[in-house]
Amino acid sequence: MIKVLIVDDEMISRIGIKSLIPWKEQGFTVVGEAENGKKALELILELRPDIVITDIKMPVMSGLNLIKKTQAELVQGQPAFIVLSSYDDFDYVKEALVLGAKDYFLKLELTPEKLLETLNRVSQLVSIEREQQNNNKKPYVEQLSANDYEIIKSNFLQEIIHGRSNREEDIDNKLIALEMRLPKERIQCGVILLHGMDVYQKYNDHDIHLFQFAVENIVSEIVSDYHFAHAVFTQAKEITVIFAHAEMDQMDKNMLELMNAIMKALQVYLNIRGLMGISKIREGYLSIKTSYSEALEDANHVIVQKGIRNYELGSEEPVSDMSDYIKQFELTLHVSEMDKMSECLVHLVEKIKHTSDISKNVLKSLCSTLLLSVHTYLNEYASSIKLEEAWGSDPYRSLEHLNTNYDFITWIEHLEKTMVAIFNSLGESRKLIHQAKQYIHKHYVSNVSLEAIADELNISPNYLSYLFRKETKESVVEYLTKYRINKAKDLLRTTHYKIYEVGQMVGYDSEQYFSRVFKKIVGMPPLKFKQ
Repeated sequence: MIKVLIVDDEMISRIGIKSLIPWKEQGFTVVGEAENGKKALELILELRPDIVITDIKMPVMSGLNLIKKTQAELVQGQPAFIVLSSYDDFDYVKEALVLGAKDYFLKLELTPEKLLETLNRVSQLVSIEREQQNNNKKPYVEQLSANDYEIIKSNFLQEIIHGRSNREEDIDNKLIALEMRLPKERIQCGVILLHGMDVYQKYNDHDIHLFQFAVENIVSEIVSDYHFAHAVFTQAKEITVIFAHAEMDQMDKNMLELMNAIMKALQVYLNIRGLMGISKIREGYLSIKTSYSEALEDANHVIVQKGIRNYELGSEEPVSDMSDYIKQFELTLHVSEMDKMSECLVHLVEKIKHTSDISKNVLKSLCSTLLLSVHTYLNEYASSIKLEEAWGSDPYRSLEHLNTNYDFITWIEHLEKTMVAIFNSLGESRKLIHQAKQYIHKHYVSNVSLEAIADELNISPNYLSYLFRKETKESVVEYLTKYRINKAKDLLRTTHYKIYEVGQMVGYDSEQYFSRVFKKIVGMPPLKFKQ
């Protein structure tokens, strides 16, 4: 039996998890429960569970501190951690994964199937790691699925980047076990900060990992062309590259070439940009932490420092047709022109048919980005419709089974049919609400009124007011205010405009009134939010 410990400060959550599956029938046993990290640590040391399912935010000791304390207390026989999170915990989830957690669950989306699937996969990882510790001579990587290998590799890269492995010998052994090539004589780090991306701001926090799936495919495609290069997401919008080279005089040049190739590919295929920084060349794996910090500092400063360069991919770089297709697809969705949406996807299919050198990873990234656009559209205009139900299965998971250009073409054609069916299923009331929201998105800077929107839709203001509240559970004015404030938050985060200028840019002539509305919605004045 695989021993499991459940840690959550809410009793109802612990009971809910325990009641989801028949644990013993599936080969698991719940050996204990704890309401905080401190109690959990005591139970871990006493019961030695194989897996710990833990909440992140708890009193006395958080889930993150529990992971750290366990790693400090146990040299061998450490349990595998699976963290529980809410939608607003994404940064904490990232930190937990950096610390070595194997996976995470979103509390509101936890189902018996997801719980059992993850437990089985993590328990397999635990068994493999412990067999390896017991001098199992079978090659480690042969025991892992492709997905598990990527997770373990990513965790290992995080360890050496953040300096949690403090012995060169241990790092050497892990590199050998994972069959990763990284000579330690000449090592350099690069960091790419994906700055000011509108594409990130379009998605909810819990969708960001889906967007990262597209980015990771692009980056892995570029990195695979270099013998001694490895890349990993070290933060939500931060990619770190570790690169080694046999020839000192060529290394700096090749590192710059690699970083520029990643930057250009991200712009070409996903229409995103960023800043990059590159460290000096150093010797030894333990120098990677210093090199990472140096590259990160470099990327955070626009000023060029001696011996370390900072680059930004300029707007003059040409953007390929792929990015144009994504933009066109999003535009046609936004204005609900299904004929043009279908036409856009037909042209995309023709492009794929006549381009022989598009890689599988690039096509996966392209399809992931299209799906994310659809997901955003449904959240905004048809939140009651579930994409999985309309598709017939999980569309993201289906991407994993696509290999040939023909597979991707069939997938895109299915996407087109699904979107047409979704739009046709919307009633006239939803279509009117959709058009009203479009009007607000287009004219929010000006003096938008209920009467102006109703006039545009050829209906009475009273009927529009009734319909809008019935369909969205809020008034037109409430929706307009939230939309303006969200736009203001984006400007405050990403620009240096003064408060009154931001207010004017989102439709408020009075700075005092803008500040009052902002504080009511956000909970703090705009000046404090900007700081």
